[in-house]
Amino acid sequence: MKLATILAAAGFAAVGAKPLVGQTREQELTSSSVKTFRLPLKKKEADTDQVITRVQTSTFDGTDVTVASAYVGNYLQSTGVEHGVPLKDYANAQYFAEIQVGTVEEDGKPQLFKVIMDTGSSNLWVPGKGCLTCLWHAKYDHDKSPTYVENGAEFKIQYGSGAVSGFVSQDAFSIGDLQVKQQEFAEVTKESALAFVFGKFDGIFGLGFDTIAVNQIVPPFYQMINEHLIDHKVFSVWLGNIDFEKEGGEIVFGGMDPAHYDGQVTWAPVVRKGYWEVKMDNVAIGGKSYLTQPPPTDGGLGYVTAAIDTGTSLIVTDEETATAINTDIGATKQSSPLGGGAWTVPCDAVDSLEPLVFTFGGKDYPLEGRDYVLKTSSFGQTACISAIQGIQLPDRLKGLWIVGDSFLRKYYTVYDLEGDGRVGFALAAPRQVD
Repeated sequence: MKLATILAAAGFAAVGAKPLVGQTREQELTSSSVKTFRLPLKKKEADTDQVITRVQTSTFDGTDVTVASAYVGNYLQSTGVEHGVPLKDYANAQYFAEIQVGTVEEDGKPQLFKVIMDTGSSNLWVPGKGCLTCLWHAKYDHDKSPTYVENGAEFKIQYGSGAVSGFVSQDAFSIGDLQVKQQEFAEVTKESALAFVFGKFDGIFGLGFDTIAVNQIVPPFYQMINEHLIDHKVFSVWLGNIDFEKEGGEIVFGGMDPAHYDGQVTWAPVVRKGYWEVKMDNVAIGGKSYLTQPPPTDGGLGYVTAAIDTGTSLIVTDEETATAINTDIGATKQSSPLGGGAWTVPCDAVDSLEPLVFTFGGKDYPLEGRDYVLKTSSFGQTACISAIQGIQLPDRLKGLWIVGDSFLRKYYTVYDLEGDGRVGFALAAPRQVD
Protein backbone atom coordinates (compact mmCIF):
# COMPACT_ATOMS: atom_id res chain seq x y z
CA MET A 1 0.00 0.00 0.00
CA LYS A 2 1.12 3.48 -0.56
CA LEU A 3 2.17 5.30 2.56
CA ALA A 4 2.00 9.05 2.12
CA THR A 5 3.44 11.31 4.77
CA ILE A 6 2.45 14.90 5.13
CA LEU A 7 4.61 16.92 7.43
CA ALA A 8 2.52 19.18 9.63
CA ALA A 9 5.50 21.40 10.42
CA ALA A 10 5.75 22.59 6.82
CA GLY A 11 2.29 24.18 7.00
CA PHE A 12 -0.54 25.18 4.63
CA ALA A 13 -1.74 28.64 3.81
CA ALA A 14 -5.39 29.03 2.90
CA VAL A 15 -6.76 31.54 0.42
CA GLY A 16 -10.53 31.74 0.33
CA ALA A 17 -12.64 32.64 -2.70
CA LYS A 18 -15.65 31.56 -4.74
CA PRO A 19 -15.62 30.21 -8.33
CA LEU A 20 -16.17 32.71 -11.11
CA VAL A 21 -19.22 32.50 -13.34
CA GLY A 22 -18.48 30.95 -16.72
CA GLN A 23 -15.40 29.04 -15.67
CA THR A 24 -14.94 25.40 -16.57
CA ARG A 25 -14.54 22.92 -13.72
CA GLU A 26 -10.81 22.69 -14.41
CA GLN A 27 -10.45 26.49 -14.37
CA GLU A 28 -12.31 26.65 -11.06
CA LEU A 29 -10.08 24.03 -9.48
CA THR A 30 -6.80 25.57 -10.65
CA SER A 31 -7.68 29.20 -9.92
CA SER A 32 -5.20 30.98 -7.65
CA SER A 33 -8.15 32.35 -5.68
CA VAL A 34 -9.43 28.92 -4.66
CA LYS A 35 -8.81 27.79 -1.09
CA THR A 36 -6.51 24.78 -1.41
CA PHE A 37 -4.12 22.83 0.76
CA ARG A 38 -1.07 21.23 -0.85
CA LEU A 39 0.95 18.34 0.43
CA PRO A 40 4.26 17.41 -1.37
CA LEU A 41 6.48 13.37 -1.33
CA LYS A 42 10.03 11.64 -1.32
CA LYS A 43 11.54 8.16 -1.97
CA LYS A 44 14.08 5.45 -1.42
CA GLU A 45 14.62 2.20 -3.27
CA ALA A 46 12.89 -0.94 -2.03
CA ASP A 47 14.80 -4.17 -2.09
CA THR A 48 13.66 -7.29 -3.91
CA ASP A 49 12.63 -9.17 -0.78
CA GLN A 50 10.36 -6.32 0.32
CA VAL A 51 8.54 -6.17 -3.01
CA ILE A 52 8.09 -9.95 -3.22
CA THR A 53 6.84 -10.08 0.37
CA ARG A 54 4.21 -7.47 -0.45
CA VAL A 55 3.04 -9.51 -3.44
CA GLN A 56 2.87 -12.72 -1.44
CA THR A 57 0.86 -11.30 1.45
CA SER A 58 -1.62 -9.19 -0.50
CA THR A 59 -5.22 -10.42 -0.46
CA PHE A 60 -8.51 -8.81 -1.27
CA ASP A 61 -11.75 -9.61 0.53
CA GLY A 62 -13.98 -6.94 -1.01
CA THR A 63 -15.23 -5.43 2.24
CA ASP A 64 -13.03 -2.49 3.17
CA VAL A 65 -10.10 -3.21 0.99
CA THR A 66 -6.62 -1.84 0.57
CA VAL A 67 -3.63 -3.86 -0.59
CA ALA A 68 -1.46 -2.68 2.27
CA SER A 69 2.29 -2.40 2.52
CA ALA A 70 4.96 -1.57 5.05
CA TYR A 71 7.13 0.73 2.93
CA VAL A 72 7.97 4.10 4.45
CA GLY A 73 10.09 7.07 3.63
CA ASN A 74 11.92 10.25 4.53
CA TYR A 75 10.87 13.85 4.79
CA LEU A 76 11.28 16.09 1.77
CA GLN A 77 11.96 19.73 2.48
CA SER A 78 9.31 22.27 1.48
CA THR A 79 9.41 23.19 -2.21
CA GLY A 80 8.59 26.82 -1.61
CA VAL A 81 5.39 26.52 -3.63
CA GLU A 82 2.58 28.54 -2.07
CA HIS A 83 0.49 26.39 0.29
CA GLY A 84 2.95 23.53 -0.16
CA VAL A 85 3.36 20.81 2.47
CA PRO A 86 5.65 17.82 1.86
CA LEU A 87 4.55 14.17 1.85
CA LYS A 88 6.81 11.19 2.46
CA ASP A 89 7.30 8.27 0.13
CA TYR A 90 9.40 5.15 0.14
CA ALA A 91 10.51 2.88 -2.66
CA ASN A 92 8.09 4.16 -5.31
CA ALA A 93 5.64 2.13 -3.26
CA GLN A 94 4.27 4.10 -0.33
CA TYR A 95 3.05 7.66 0.16
CA PHE A 96 2.10 8.88 3.61
CA ALA A 97 1.60 12.04 5.63
CA GLU A 98 2.07 13.31 9.13
CA ILE A 99 -0.98 14.52 11.03
CA GLN A 100 -1.52 15.82 14.54
CA VAL A 101 -4.39 14.26 16.49
CA GLY A 102 -5.77 16.11 19.51
CA THR A 103 -4.86 19.48 20.94
CA VAL A 104 -1.86 20.24 23.11
CA GLU A 105 -2.03 21.03 26.79
CA GLU A 106 0.20 23.77 28.16
CA ASP A 107 3.83 22.65 27.98
CA GLY A 108 2.66 19.48 26.23
CA LYS A 109 3.96 17.92 23.02
CA PRO A 110 1.84 17.45 19.86
CA GLN A 111 0.74 13.88 19.12
CA LEU A 112 2.01 13.25 15.59
CA PHE A 113 1.28 10.23 13.37
CA LYS A 114 2.43 9.06 9.95
CA VAL A 115 -0.69 7.99 8.03
CA ILE A 116 -1.22 6.40 4.63
CA MET A 117 -3.14 8.61 2.21
CA ASP A 118 -5.49 5.95 0.88
CA THR A 119 -8.28 6.37 -1.69
CA GLY A 120 -9.15 2.69 -1.25
CA SER A 121 -10.64 3.00 2.26
CA SER A 122 -12.62 5.62 4.17
CA ASN A 123 -11.67 5.61 7.85
CA LEU A 124 -9.03 7.42 9.86
CA TRP A 125 -7.26 5.37 12.52
CA VAL A 126 -4.13 5.65 14.63
CA PRO A 127 -2.71 3.37 17.33
CA GLY A 128 -4.07 3.98 20.82
CA LYS A 129 -1.96 3.92 23.97
CA GLY A 130 -3.40 0.49 24.85
CA CYS A 131 -2.13 -1.19 21.69
CA LEU A 132 0.29 -3.96 22.69
CA THR A 133 1.15 -4.93 19.11
CA CYS A 134 1.99 -1.35 18.07
CA LEU A 135 5.46 -1.49 19.60
CA TRP A 136 7.26 0.69 17.06
CA HIS A 137 4.49 3.18 16.41
CA ALA A 138 3.40 6.48 17.86
CA LYS A 139 0.37 6.01 20.14
CA TYR A 140 -2.50 8.40 20.79
CA ASP A 141 -3.18 9.19 24.45
CA HIS A 142 -6.62 10.79 24.73
CA ASP A 143 -5.93 11.79 28.34
CA LYS A 144 -3.43 14.33 27.02
CA SER A 145 -5.92 16.09 24.71
CA PRO A 146 -8.45 18.52 26.23
CA THR A 147 -10.60 18.29 23.07
CA TYR A 148 -11.04 14.49 23.26
CA VAL A 149 -14.64 13.25 23.38
CA GLU A 150 -15.35 9.67 24.45
CA ASN A 151 -17.33 7.38 22.13
CA GLY A 152 -16.15 3.83 22.80
CA ALA A 153 -17.97 2.00 19.99
CA GLU A 154 -16.21 -1.17 18.83
CA PHE A 155 -14.18 -0.78 15.62
CA LYS A 156 -12.70 -3.33 13.23
CA ILE A 157 -11.57 -2.97 9.64
CA GLN A 158 -10.27 -5.63 7.25
CA TYR A 159 -7.63 -4.60 4.72
CA GLY A 160 -5.99 -6.65 2.01
CA SER A 161 -3.03 -7.45 4.23
CA GLY A 162 -4.83 -7.95 7.53
CA ALA A 163 -7.13 -6.39 10.11
CA VAL A 164 -6.93 -3.78 12.84
CA SER A 165 -9.38 -3.34 15.70
CA GLY A 166 -10.04 -0.99 18.58
CA PHE A 167 -12.66 1.60 19.51
CA VAL A 168 -14.03 4.91 18.24
CA SER A 169 -13.04 8.28 19.70
CA GLN A 170 -13.54 11.91 18.69
CA ASP A 171 -10.97 14.70 18.67
CA ALA A 172 -9.53 17.48 16.57
CA PHE A 173 -6.82 16.78 14.00
CA SER A 174 -4.62 18.90 11.79
CA ILE A 175 -2.80 18.24 8.56
CA GLY A 176 -0.48 21.09 7.75
CA ASP A 177 -2.40 24.27 8.59
CA LEU A 178 -5.72 22.58 7.85
CA GLN A 179 -7.43 22.05 11.20
CA VAL A 180 -10.51 19.86 11.64
CA LYS A 181 -12.26 20.50 14.94
CA GLN A 182 -14.42 17.37 15.34
CA GLN A 183 -13.41 14.07 13.79
CA GLU A 184 -14.46 10.57 14.75
CA PHE A 185 -11.65 8.08 14.26
CA ALA A 186 -10.46 4.77 15.65
CA GLU A 187 -7.95 4.20 18.41
CA VAL A 188 -6.48 0.88 17.34
CA THR A 189 -5.62 -1.55 20.13
CA LYS A 190 -4.64 -4.54 17.97
CA GLU A 191 -2.82 -4.90 14.65
CA SER A 192 -3.04 -8.43 13.28
CA ALA A 193 -0.90 -8.11 10.15
CA LEU A 194 2.88 -7.90 9.89
CA ALA A 195 2.50 -5.07 7.37
CA PHE A 196 0.99 -2.96 10.15
CA VAL A 197 3.06 -4.26 13.07
CA PHE A 198 6.44 -3.68 11.38
CA GLY A 199 5.47 -0.83 9.08
CA LYS A 200 7.08 2.55 9.69
CA PHE A 201 3.70 4.21 9.17
CA ASP A 202 1.36 4.52 12.14
CA GLY A 203 -2.15 4.62 10.70
CA ILE A 204 -4.37 5.17 7.67
CA PHE A 205 -6.13 8.27 6.36
CA GLY A 206 -9.02 6.97 4.24
CA LEU A 207 -10.07 9.08 1.24
CA GLY A 208 -12.77 6.81 -0.19
CA PHE A 209 -16.53 7.41 -0.25
CA ASP A 210 -18.50 7.46 2.98
CA THR A 211 -20.50 4.42 1.80
CA ILE A 212 -17.67 2.06 2.83
CA ALA A 213 -16.75 3.79 6.07
CA VAL A 214 -16.81 1.35 9.00
CA ASN A 215 -19.43 2.28 11.63
CA GLN A 216 -20.73 4.93 9.20
CA ILE A 217 -18.10 7.31 10.53
CA VAL A 218 -17.76 10.53 8.55
CA PRO A 219 -14.46 10.27 6.61
CA PRO A 220 -11.88 13.00 7.26
CA PHE A 221 -12.18 14.56 3.78
CA TYR A 222 -15.97 14.80 4.22
CA GLN A 223 -15.40 16.46 7.57
CA MET A 224 -13.15 19.06 5.94
CA ILE A 225 -16.09 19.85 3.68
CA ASN A 226 -18.59 19.90 6.57
CA GLU A 227 -16.43 22.40 8.44
CA HIS A 228 -16.12 24.62 5.32
CA LEU A 229 -12.34 24.39 5.19
CA ILE A 230 -12.12 24.03 1.39
CA ASP A 231 -14.02 25.65 -1.48
CA HIS A 232 -14.46 22.57 -3.66
CA LYS A 233 -15.23 18.93 -2.85
CA VAL A 234 -12.09 17.85 -4.66
CA PHE A 235 -8.61 16.56 -3.96
CA SER A 236 -5.89 15.74 -6.46
CA VAL A 237 -2.78 13.57 -6.36
CA TRP A 238 0.61 13.66 -8.02
CA LEU A 239 3.02 10.83 -7.16
CA GLY A 240 6.69 11.32 -7.88
CA ASN A 241 9.14 8.74 -9.16
CA ILE A 242 12.38 8.06 -7.28
CA ASP A 243 14.22 7.55 -10.57
CA PHE A 244 13.42 11.02 -11.93
CA GLU A 245 12.02 13.44 -9.34
CA LYS A 246 13.51 14.92 -6.20
CA GLU A 247 10.03 15.39 -4.79
CA GLY A 248 7.96 12.49 -3.54
CA GLY A 249 4.63 13.85 -4.70
CA GLU A 250 1.77 16.13 -3.74
CA ILE A 251 -1.84 15.96 -2.66
CA VAL A 252 -4.02 19.07 -2.95
CA PHE A 253 -7.22 19.38 -0.93
CA GLY A 254 -9.81 21.64 -2.55
CA GLY A 255 -8.30 21.98 -6.02
CA MET A 256 -5.60 21.00 -8.50
CA ASP A 257 -1.95 21.91 -9.09
CA PRO A 258 -1.43 22.77 -12.79
CA ALA A 259 2.34 22.58 -12.26
CA HIS A 260 2.01 18.82 -11.95
CA TYR A 261 0.21 17.86 -15.15
CA ASP A 262 0.39 18.52 -18.88
CA GLY A 263 -2.58 19.10 -21.21
CA GLN A 264 -6.21 18.79 -20.26
CA VAL A 265 -7.83 16.70 -17.55
CA THR A 266 -10.12 13.99 -18.96
CA TRP A 267 -12.94 12.78 -16.71
CA ALA A 268 -14.50 9.38 -16.10
CA PRO A 269 -17.65 9.08 -13.96
CA VAL A 270 -17.67 7.00 -10.80
CA VAL A 271 -19.85 3.95 -11.43
CA ARG A 272 -20.16 2.62 -7.89
CA LYS A 273 -19.62 4.78 -4.83
CA GLY A 274 -17.28 3.12 -2.40
CA TYR A 275 -13.86 3.13 -4.00
CA TRP A 276 -13.11 5.71 -6.69
CA GLU A 277 -14.30 3.16 -9.23
CA VAL A 278 -14.64 3.97 -12.95
CA LYS A 279 -15.54 1.90 -15.98
CA MET A 280 -12.57 0.43 -17.83
CA ASP A 281 -13.20 0.58 -21.57
CA ASN A 282 -10.19 -1.55 -22.42
CA VAL A 283 -6.78 -2.80 -21.29
CA ALA A 284 -4.41 -4.04 -23.97
CA ILE A 285 -0.82 -4.77 -24.99
CA GLY A 286 0.15 -4.65 -28.65
CA GLY A 287 -3.49 -4.53 -29.71
CA LYS A 288 -4.42 -7.63 -27.70
CA SER A 289 -7.22 -6.90 -25.27
CA TYR A 290 -7.28 -8.44 -21.79
CA LEU A 291 -10.73 -7.08 -21.00
CA THR A 292 -12.78 -10.05 -19.79
CA GLN A 293 -16.42 -9.30 -19.11
CA PRO A 294 -17.44 -10.66 -15.71
CA PRO A 295 -20.38 -13.07 -15.40
CA PRO A 296 -23.62 -11.55 -14.03
CA THR A 297 -23.68 -11.81 -10.23
CA ASP A 298 -25.72 -10.37 -7.40
CA GLY A 299 -24.41 -6.89 -6.76
CA GLY A 300 -22.09 -6.99 -9.77
CA LEU A 301 -22.03 -4.32 -12.47
CA GLY A 302 -21.68 -6.66 -15.45
CA TYR A 303 -18.69 -4.82 -16.90
CA VAL A 304 -15.03 -4.25 -16.06
CA THR A 305 -14.12 -1.44 -13.67
CA ALA A 306 -11.04 0.03 -12.04
CA ALA A 307 -10.65 1.30 -8.48
CA ILE A 308 -8.13 4.14 -8.65
CA ASP A 309 -6.23 3.50 -5.44
CA THR A 310 -3.37 5.55 -4.00
CA GLY A 311 -3.11 2.94 -1.25
CA THR A 312 -2.04 0.12 -3.57
CA SER A 313 1.51 -0.12 -4.87
CA LEU A 314 0.81 -2.38 -7.85
CA ILE A 315 -1.87 -3.06 -10.47
CA VAL A 316 -4.13 -5.88 -9.36
CA THR A 317 -6.59 -8.01 -11.32
CA ASP A 318 -7.90 -11.57 -11.19
CA GLU A 319 -5.46 -14.47 -11.26
CA GLU A 320 -6.33 -15.62 -14.78
CA THR A 321 -5.88 -12.19 -16.37
CA ALA A 322 -2.66 -11.50 -14.49
CA THR A 323 -1.26 -14.85 -15.63
CA ALA A 324 -2.18 -14.12 -19.26
CA ILE A 325 -0.54 -10.68 -19.26
CA ASN A 326 2.60 -11.78 -17.47
CA THR A 327 3.01 -14.80 -19.72
CA ASP A 328 2.70 -12.60 -22.80
CA ILE A 329 5.39 -10.18 -21.58
CA GLY A 330 7.78 -13.04 -20.86
CA ALA A 331 7.54 -12.93 -17.07
CA THR A 332 8.25 -15.95 -14.88
CA LYS A 333 6.38 -16.62 -11.65
CA GLN A 334 8.59 -17.10 -8.62
CA SER A 335 7.68 -19.74 -6.07
CA SER A 336 6.86 -18.76 -2.51
CA PRO A 337 6.40 -20.77 0.70
CA LEU A 338 3.41 -18.52 1.42
CA GLY A 339 1.77 -19.31 -1.90
CA GLY A 340 1.52 -17.04 -4.90
CA GLY A 341 4.72 -15.20 -5.67
CA ALA A 342 5.99 -12.37 -7.82
CA TRP A 343 6.28 -12.36 -11.59
CA THR A 344 9.77 -11.35 -12.73
CA VAL A 345 10.93 -10.07 -16.12
CA PRO A 346 14.51 -10.15 -17.48
CA CYS A 347 15.77 -6.65 -16.75
CA ASP A 348 17.39 -6.32 -20.17
CA ALA A 349 13.98 -6.86 -21.78
CA VAL A 350 12.07 -4.12 -19.93
CA ASP A 351 12.78 -1.29 -22.37
CA SER A 352 11.59 -3.39 -25.33
CA LEU A 353 8.21 -4.29 -23.79
CA GLU A 354 5.17 -2.98 -25.62
CA PRO A 355 3.01 -0.41 -23.82
CA LEU A 356 0.25 -1.58 -21.50
CA VAL A 357 -2.70 0.65 -22.41
CA PHE A 358 -5.64 1.41 -20.12
CA THR A 359 -8.71 3.15 -21.52
CA PHE A 360 -10.98 5.23 -19.28
CA GLY A 361 -13.67 7.64 -20.46
CA GLY A 362 -12.79 6.90 -24.07
CA LYS A 363 -9.14 7.99 -23.72
CA ASP A 364 -6.04 5.79 -23.79
CA TYR A 365 -3.47 5.93 -21.00
CA PRO A 366 -0.36 3.96 -22.00
CA LEU A 367 2.30 2.67 -19.60
CA GLU A 368 5.77 1.89 -20.91
CA GLY A 369 7.62 -1.22 -19.75
CA ARG A 370 9.59 0.81 -17.20
CA ASP A 371 6.26 2.02 -15.76
CA TYR A 372 4.74 -1.40 -15.15
CA VAL A 373 7.90 -3.31 -14.23
CA LEU A 374 9.56 -2.42 -10.91
CA LYS A 375 13.36 -2.57 -10.74
CA THR A 376 14.56 -3.51 -7.25
CA SER A 377 17.90 -4.36 -5.66
CA SER A 378 18.95 -6.42 -2.65
CA PHE A 379 22.43 -7.49 -1.49
CA GLY A 380 23.90 -6.51 -4.83
CA GLN A 381 21.30 -8.45 -6.82
CA THR A 382 18.81 -6.72 -9.12
CA ALA A 383 15.38 -8.03 -10.08
CA CYS A 384 12.63 -6.63 -12.29
CA ILE A 385 9.16 -7.42 -10.98
CA SER A 386 5.93 -7.05 -12.91
CA ALA A 387 3.43 -4.68 -11.32
CA ILE A 388 0.58 -6.82 -12.69
CA GLN A 389 -0.46 -9.18 -9.92
CA GLY A 390 -3.45 -11.46 -9.47
CA ILE A 391 -5.76 -12.07 -6.52
CA GLN A 392 -9.02 -13.89 -5.87
CA LEU A 393 -12.04 -11.57 -5.86
CA PRO A 394 -15.47 -12.07 -4.27
CA ASP A 395 -18.30 -12.61 -6.76
CA ARG A 396 -19.77 -9.14 -6.36
CA LEU A 397 -16.42 -7.59 -7.34
CA LYS A 398 -15.66 -9.80 -10.34
CA GLY A 399 -14.31 -7.61 -13.12
CA LEU A 400 -12.71 -5.10 -10.73
CA TRP A 401 -9.11 -4.00 -11.25
CA ILE A 402 -7.19 -2.13 -8.56
CA VAL A 403 -5.09 0.49 -10.31
CA GLY A 404 -2.37 1.64 -7.96
CA ASP A 405 0.83 3.61 -7.88
CA SER A 406 2.51 2.04 -10.92
CA PHE A 407 -0.17 3.81 -12.97
CA LEU A 408 -0.52 6.88 -10.76
CA ARG A 409 3.14 7.88 -11.08
CA LYS A 410 2.51 8.34 -14.80
CA TYR A 411 -0.87 10.10 -14.52
CA TYR A 412 -2.07 12.94 -12.34
CA THR A 413 -5.48 12.15 -10.84
CA VAL A 414 -8.32 14.32 -9.55
CA TYR A 415 -11.07 13.02 -7.24
CA ASP A 416 -14.25 15.10 -7.55
CA LEU A 417 -17.02 14.44 -5.03
CA GLU A 418 -19.52 16.76 -6.70
CA GLY A 419 -22.67 15.12 -8.08
CA ASP A 420 -22.25 11.39 -8.56
CA GLY A 421 -18.47 11.66 -8.40
CA ARG A 422 -15.81 11.40 -11.09
CA VAL A 423 -12.08 10.87 -11.52
CA GLY A 424 -9.93 13.08 -13.72
CA PHE A 425 -6.75 11.92 -15.49
CA ALA A 426 -3.90 13.90 -17.06
CA LEU A 427 -0.30 13.16 -17.96
CA ALA A 428 1.82 13.90 -14.89
CA ALA A 429 4.53 16.53 -15.23
CA PRO A 430 7.66 16.21 -13.07
CA ARG A 431 8.82 19.16 -11.04
CA GLN A 432 12.42 19.27 -9.90
CA VAL A 433 13.58 21.20 -6.86
CA ASP A 434 17.07 21.93 -5.57
